Amino acid sequence: MRLFGLILLIITLSECSTKTKGPRGHWHESFNGQTIHCYHITDTLVSIDKFTFGYSKKVENGDIFQPLVSYSTFDLLADYDVSENQFTILDTVTWTKMSNDVETFLNDVSLGLLVKVEPPELLDSQFDLPYDTFATRTYPVKIYIGQLKDRQASDSEFYIELNEVKATVNDILGYLVGHSDNSKKTIALHADKDTPDQLIQDVIKEILKTGYLKENIYRTMIKKEDQIMGLVRCM
Repeated sequence: MRLFGLILLIITLSECSTKTKGPRGHWHESFNGQTIHCYHITDTLVSIDKFTFGYSKKVENGDIFQPLVSYSTFDLLADYDVSENQFTILDTVTWTKMSNDVETFLNDVSLGLLVKVEPPELLDSQFDLPYDTFATRTYPVKIYIGQLKDRQASDSEFYIELNEVKATVNDILGYLVGHSDNSKKTIALHADKDTPDQLIQDVIKEILKTGYLKENIYRTMIKKEDQIMGLVRCM
């Protein structure tokens, strides 16, 4: 069914490209009024990161990364309505064309989260792990840290988000303990650049208690002007 949906998606976008001179650009996908994915398209195929909200890998020259429709379970059919900067599939899923700039990129990093995250910038070196490589690993895990988006002006605290709810350092142990071997898993701290170092260290200590190896713990970083996100090992 997933492959069938992908084929129909490619056909749909190919037809769409004829009508709109190609769906190239930066898009947001909304389902039931909620934005659930970001896309950056430089060809007629689609890149979707199914593991996180946030910025997806760019698609160039027909290269597909994680070719899935979205979290939703609808079947893509040739039932879509197209306008210049928006098209709707099955009257439920809407793609809206967004500006392709640094501000949009930074906003997309926190898309769907309770907390606002602008990762620190990596200036003079390379990522230890490309973001798309992390997303394709078995059981990739992310822990989100930042200030609440809807916080009061007097609330300067940084919060941990787990399973779409506000949590504390003490909740990490229960969140990560499972039946499989955590020593083989990769985890990333998706933390705002202003997150206190002590909070980062407290989170890492709790992660290590659950069997994760230090070399498998990363922090999300960005190259802002290039609009690229990747991971740097927490050593």
